[in-house]
Amino acid sequence: MTWKSYAVLSGASIVATYLVSGPAAIVPQRTAPVAQRAATPPAAPAFDIQEQASRLQTRARQQTEYREPSRNPFRFGDRPASAPAPVSQPAVNEPPAEVPVAPPPSIKVSGIETNTVDGVRQRSALLITAAGVVKVREGDAVGAEYHVARIEDDAVDLVAADGSHRRISLRP
Repeated sequence: MTWKSYAVLSGASIVATYLVSGPAAIVPQRTAPVAQRAATPPAAPAFDIQEQASRLQTRARQQTEYREPSRNPFRFGDRPASAPAPVSQPAVNEPPAEVPVAPPPSIKVSGIETNTVDGVRQRSALLITAAGVVKVREGDAVGAEYHVARIEDDAVDLVAADGSHRRISLRP
């Protein structure tokens, strides 16, 4: 739509609005004579105010007593001591429960970059860890648990402190 057609349409809509809303027809109001208004007593209320007030007072709820909340998000400190849960003794014939193995920390590869500096090809990787986004090269540490052993075109090889290897690919 060009500015000329916009101006024409705007002007036409303004003129149409003016013509439609034109001056209102003046309609004479019927007014009752003053003497006739004063002679009519005001209408009596349809209900007794005292009756309604007493009805509302009986329906009003009793105010509950204020209690200090059990948890205050603005107060830091120790939690209130609660009763310890009863500990059941395991049966004599049951084998001991296995100690759960913690899952490896969540590390994802976001991207891999290859640069050539003085004829030497160097790769770096962007890793997303619990601590944030980290840019690493081969030999760099990733947190306290891992260090980067090798960076390939589509994967990163990590070695844990205990010697175990972990491979994280760029595409899941």
